[in-house]
Amino acid sequence: MGSLGCTFESGFCNWKKPIGATDEWRRHSGPSPSRLALPSVDHTYQNVSGYYLYAKTSIKSEGSSIIVESPVFYSDSAFCLSFWYNGNGKPIGPFIVYDYFNVIYNISGNSESVWYPVKLDISSGFNKIKFVGVKGKYSNGDIALDDIAAVPGRCSKPMIVTAFIKI
Repeated sequence: MGSLGCTFESGFCNWKKPIGATDEWRRHSGPSPSRLALPSVDHTYQNVSGYYLYAKTSIKSEGSSIIVESPVFYSDSAFCLSFWYNGNGKPIGPFIVYDYFNVIYNISGNSESVWYPVKLDISSGFNKIKFVGVKGKYSNGDIALDDIAAVPGRCSKPMIVTAFIKI
C-alpha cells in the first residue's frame, strides 16, 4: 500500500504504463502543452514548478485509453486511496479508476482549471490500481492526476466528485 503514494515531483514512483502500451501518461510541470493550457499549476505546490501526470487524449482516436497502473500488491486491511483529478477539454472522455478489473470510480466532463479531491475505500487483499484516461469526441483535452496517497483504514469522509455541470 505504501508503494502507491506519489506527488510526481521526482518521477513516477512505482506507477508505470502497462506492458505493450504505446501511449502513456506524461510527467509535466506548468501549463499542459495542449491548446487549452490547463491545468496551469500542479496540485502539490500550486505553482508552475511542481509536477503532475497528464494524459493528452487528443493524440488518440475516440474511445482509446491511456493507462498508468500500480504494481500488484497485498494489503492485509482496507485502506483509503486519495488523489487529485483535473480534466479539461471539449469534451474529454471518461476518467476511470480500476482495482484489477473492477471499476471503482468513473467521471466525465470538464472540471475547468480546478483540481478535485477524490477519496476511495479499497478492500483488503490483492490489489492493482489503474488510472485510465479515455479519448472523448473532440481533439482537445487533457486529464491530469496528482498527489496519490494511501492510508490504512477507511476514508474518514469519502470524497467522490460524480459530475461536472456547466452553468
